[in-house]
Amino acid sequence: MSGERNLYPINSSERAREMARKSAEKRHEIRLYKDKVKKGEVGVRDAFLSPLTQRLYVDRFLMLFKGVGKRTMYDFMAAAHVAANRRVGGLRERQREQLIDLVERVRERYE
Repeated sequence: MSGERNLYPINSSERAREMARKSAEKRHEIRLYKDKVKKGEVGVRDAFLSPLTQRLYVDRFLMLFKGVGKRTMYDFMAAAHVAANRRVGGLRERQREQLIDLVERVRERYE
């Protein structure tokens, strides 16, 4: 047993607090970005390509845009053949471009 390295990292309470603080900061940053998307301060393409949105589920992400409710979101996801459990970062290029196009069309009606 002596001389063997522990394969699992040992997290001290200080390290755990640091990790919790970093994750809270990240969640806050994502929340602020989502608010910007909701207000229309961020373009559709920029929102889809932002590293902050890559871990969001597509259905919840689509409903951030003005003019996209549950029914429209389901129609868009069906048109682009996107599964309900798909995240924004997991979209194929064709799916992403199709969703960007659909959301931009809806946003034009509300501007």
